[in-house]
Formats: sequence, C-alpha cells, structure tokens
Amino acid sequence: MVAEIRSLPQDTKRRLSSAQVAVTADNVVKELVENSGTTSSTQFRIDVVVRNAGLDFLSVRDNGSGVSVVDAPEMMKQHTTSKLRSYEDLAHVQSYGFRGEALHSIADISGAVTVTTRTRNEMAARVYKFDRVGKIVSEGTISMSEGTFIKVEKLFSNVAVRREIAATAKAVAKMEKRIRELVTA
Repeated sequence: MVAEIRSLPQDTKRRLSSAQVAVTADNVVKELVENSGTTSSTQFRIDVVVRNAGLDFLSVRDNGSGVSVVDAPEMMKQHTTSKLRSYEDLAHVQSYGFRGEALHSIADISGAVTVTTRTRNEMAARVYKFDRVGKIVSEGTISMSEGTFIKVEKLFSNVAVRREIAATAKAVAKMEKRIRELVTA
C-alpha cells in the first residue's frame, strides 16, 4: 500500500501556511465537513453532532473511503496532505481540505481528537487518539462501516481566554446558530 498523505515541500509550506485555521467552533465544523467532502463515495453522507456549541464535543462522520493504515500517522501532522505535492498543484485541486493545516490546527486547540476510520479493504475500523502536535498516542480497533469518524473534545481547553469568551450564553447561542446554518446549507 502506497502512502497518499505526504509532507509538503518547504517552499509550498511557507506559501500556503496560516497562523491558525480553527479559530471558532464553526470553523472546526466547516474544516471537518470540507475534509469529509473530499472522500469518494457513491452515496455520500455526512453526520455532524455538536454539544455546547462544539466546546464540549463535536464530531463529523462520513461514509467515504476512509484513511489507510499507512496514511494514519501523517493525517494530523502540520503541512501534510494527499491533494498536493507542490504549490503548482493548486491549479488542479478540485476539492476542499487540501492545505494540510486544518486537522493539525484542530488537534492543537483541543483536549482530545480521536479518528476512527475504515477503508474498503479492512475487516475492522482503526481508532486513533492524537496529541496536540498530531502524533498518535493510542490506537485500537472497533466495528464500523467504511468511512471516517472524527471526534473533537474540549475545544479551546488549552486556550483559556478563547474558551471563556466562547462559553458565554450569548456566544454559545450565536455559535450554535452558525453551525446549524453551516450544516444545513
């Protein structure tokens, strides 16, 4: 099996990088949905679950092609992607989720990120828990159909001021509305 997710060349990293992709809970949901939208499936489906405006828990599940066991260690690392090999490839990208920034950024601001994924060729899904820098800290297997399920817990738990502002009643109501609009659009 050949790895699809690779680190970008240094020049491409510099040209595409951003300070932080995930700055609000709806940004996190948007990035996860866009990454799900790049998978291959004949009857594509995405399920989104959010608790407390995404601050306590949010998840996105798709029925796409899953992430191979070879690619799993790379999927949360900064500047890794299966869509580009160089900056020039941008002219040919026909999907979202191509910069290799979102998953790493989400891991960086969360208490825990767990990815459960199964490809067509696997008998069981693999469950990976990642640390803040995108390294796998534990893994196991579970029964699940083909696709990927990403669970984010304790959003902004290590960014105290951002979490405090986002946790106000007014901010929670506004964020829940924005997330609803995003997933029903």
